[in-house]
Amino acid sequence: MFFMESNKEIGGIWFVEKPKLKKIFESLHQYYTDHFPAPKNKLFPEIKKILEKDDPEVNPEKIVEELIDIGVVYDYQPKKKGSFPRYHIPDLYLFGMRLKRKGPGAHKLMLKN
Repeated sequence: MFFMESNKEIGGIWFVEKPKLKKIFESLHQYYTDHFPAPKNKLFPEIKKILEKDDPEVNPEKIVEELIDIGVVYDYQPKKKGSFPRYHIPDLYLFGMRLKRKGPGAHKLMLKN
């Protein structure tokens, strides 16, 4: 539970400057239920759904750029040529945002304890 509380505290700092990110941080797990890394063509529509009620002209690409700027999301380099662009979230944030990832990760060890 410490990590969830830490993420909320860190998130609180960002939310003052970027209130749109609070909705993403709190709601993405309800919209995007697949594993990370997430393909752009699946992640962007879900971000749009979260924010379009407040801003019908929301640009998911700009939101992801903001998340990249603060270190919550990063570009994931595909192993295969010709793959869709994908985005990943560090394990600490994945756990705090209640999201899932492919493969083993630190958050899975934390859940067992």
